[in-house]
Amino acid sequence: MRLLIVDDDPLVIESLEVLLQADSAIRVVGSATDGGSALSKAIELRPDIVLMDIQMPEVDGIHATSRIREALPGTRVIMLTTFHDYRNIYRSLQAGASGYLLKSDDTTRQIATIRAVHEGLPVISEGALQELSRPGALDALTDRENQILVHLA
Repeated sequence: MRLLIVDDDPLVIESLEVLLQADSAIRVVGSATDGGSALSKAIELRPDIVLMDIQMPEVDGIHATSRIREALPGTRVIMLTTFHDYRNIYRSLQAGASGYLLKSDDTTRQIATIRAVHEGLPVISEGALQELSRPGALDALTDRENQILVHLA
């Protein structure tokens, strides 16, 4: 599978490239350091999967996800982030993300998630799901937002 990595930290990109290319099924075809260039790189490279950070300069990962999904409906996006609050999870899924991973998840779990999303399964990191199941975590969401999260889960 062809993978594009989007993160504003070049060290994160380099580390992910090294770790992920250890799996023979994954081929990192490129990277971008902000959401705006992520869209142009995705259109140019046509990856199967985009690993997308949320917090980036200019265009954040959530807006970039929405734009990539509009331009390339067959490309799946997995959010790879340190944020595991319900608002970012919800906004990411609403933008079209097929997965939500935490950077703190171990590499084995990250690779398993990439493979599952490539096969068409939506995946949310266990740590992010724990945040969603915390008492009161969803109180700030509307009823409709809660319904959507329940269906996605």
